[in-house]
Amino acid sequence: MVRHPALTREQNAQPQGADQQCEISHAGPFSAWKAGGTVLNFAADGRAYGRAGAADALDLNHSQPSGDDIVQSEPVTQGQCPCGETRFTLRGGPVLRFLCHCTICQAFNNSAQADICVYTNGQVRLPDDHPVDFQTYRRPPAVDRGKCRACGQPAIEYFRLPLLPDIVFVPSANHPDPAALPAPAMRMFYNSRVADAEDDLPRHEGYWPSQLAFLRGYLAGLIRR
Repeated sequence: MVRHPALTREQNAQPQGADQQCEISHAGPFSAWKAGGTVLNFAADGRAYGRAGAADALDLNHSQPSGDDIVQSEPVTQGQCPCGETRFTLRGGPVLRFLCHCTICQAFNNSAQADICVYTNGQVRLPDDHPVDFQTYRRPPAVDRGKCRACGQPAIEYFRLPLLPDIVFVPSANHPDPAALPAPAMRMFYNSRVADAEDDLPRHEGYWPSQLAFLRGYLAGLIRR
């Protein structure tokens, strides 16, 4: 079972102003969340139960399933960094796609915005001998952001949330066919934008509005899967 090697490491923490962050924070444990019109109640074992308490509503355990546990009918694709040295396997489509304008994403991606697809950890396989260097840019909870050692470009990112599956961020450009991806669902941290966007995507400004919008979209995506 392949696990991400650096989920708990904190390096070069650089706290930013709250409205400049793109990481997910939590004031404390929570027991229920409403997403996509469905109330999810979170049990101590990390499973989510629907309004009627169905135990099989969603399996939100943190542990990454083995290859035999993953639904084999889902399509498998190969993702890679721009130079192709870093490669990883993706099973199924993303749970969510979003655009982020926070200053950390701008610096990490060397771009005015980050175009990111979100997966559960069980959908992604990164080889043990991967050529990726991971680093966090703020105090935990923080995204562990990985760049390819060969080309120095963003490759893959990992994040862990309480009571939810481990989250993997993959730049949309690192997919084999970016044009086939679902459209972005939102713009986060729009207050930090470099330029105005000419589209009708929902815009969320500031730290908490952006964080809550992401969490709602992610949970709704899990329900749809």
